[in-house]
Amino acid sequence: MKALIIIVVILAVIIVSDVLSANFFAKEEDYYKAKIEKIKEAIENQDTEYAQQSIEAIHDHWDQRMPLWGILCDHMELEAIDILLHRLEQYPHPDYEEEAQNDLIEVLRLVIYTARRYRFEVQNIF
Repeated sequence: MKALIIIVVILAVIIVSDVLSANFFAKEEDYYKAKIEKIKEAIENQDTEYAQQSIEAIHDHWDQRMPLWGILCDHMELEAIDILLHRLEQYPHPDYEEEAQNDLIEVLRLVIYTARRYRFEVQNIF
């Protein structure tokens, strides 16, 4: 009986932590999708000031959330996102529009990939 209670408690902790992490990843994915889409539009419209402010806001958000991502994800993927965000801060000039667009797409791809990779799902287990 004692072993059954321990198993049930462990399963409950796993399920609750999965729900919380899935919720966290979904919110983060939505945040980055919305922000990056606005930055891409600002770059296309050559509104470099808004683009730069938004990139800094994303980077600040990333710096605040990275410790939690670090608990849940592989550090190599997180470092790749961090490097891309640092590179994006160097692109306020219209001459670098294409590079900025490519880096934005890559940041979004990595965020979505990482968030989906570490969700607790049956297909991710097997």
